[in-house]
Amino acid sequence: MNTDIVINQPTITEIKAYLEERKDAEFDPVGDLLFEDCSVADVVFLTSLKNEEIDAMTPSEVQPIVDAAREANPAFFEMNERARSVMTDLFSGLLKDIDRDS
Repeated sequence: MNTDIVINQPTITEIKAYLEERKDAEFDPVGDLLFEDCSVADVVFLTSLKNEEIDAMTPSEVQPIVDAAREANPAFFEMNERARSVMTDLFSGLLKDIDRDS
């Protein structure tokens, strides 16, 4: 494993390109839900780690890396939180519409 992990601070253009690339990605329950406020793909994007390196780590080994990435990239994590909130609101509204129509 890479012992010198670099935490990247991507530009807005790089973030846009990453989100464009991820929009059609298949749902990965472990990769997308293991950490509270980011995905494993986000960790790969925000660090020098490769997927294979993260896959060989335990969640408790990855968590400090997530914490460092959050500290270096607060706007990215805040954007993730806002996106989750919007999706939750949309999903809740959809469920209310379904219940009302039933």
